[in-house]
Amino acid sequence: MFPTGLRQSPIGGANNFEAVTIPVKNVTASAFVQYGIYQLDLAQGDSDVTTVQLALASAIAVATAGIATGLLCVVQSAIPAGGIGNAVISGVTKIGTIGTTDIAKMDFLKGVNAAASAVKGTAGTDRCHWIALEANATDTVVTNILALMTDCFGRI
Repeated sequence: MFPTGLRQSPIGGANNFEAVTIPVKNVTASAFVQYGIYQLDLAQGDSDVTTVQLALASAIAVATAGIATGLLCVVQSAIPAGGIGNAVISGVTKIGTIGTTDIAKMDFLKGVNAAASAVKGTAGTDRCHWIALEANATDTVVTNILALMTDCFGRI
């Protein structure tokens, strides 16, 4: 139950494209959707998660404050309320997006308050956590695309 994807590349450095996955516990009352964006709960309010031997991080719905200063992740499968699953915190992963503003390859993506999907972000203005590796112009339904998660803190 320890993070995966921390292997070294052939040249001896970390592979920035390989997904780094950690186990997370859904500590909300709602199910998480596959490839949804969630926030790691640094307060660790859930007593099950604060038990060190479980090696778990707790995850909650994304909030505005979490986008600005928190750690975001992308869950790799649906996780029921109170359930445990895996989440990517860095590297290439599928991610749920809404193309309200068309997303092109190499666009920056940002999280949205109370949503489990990403939208097109503006570098230098928004805290962006991902770079789109595929396009999405569908604005009425969540579409899963490949994206590079630069890191779980995001960049402005």
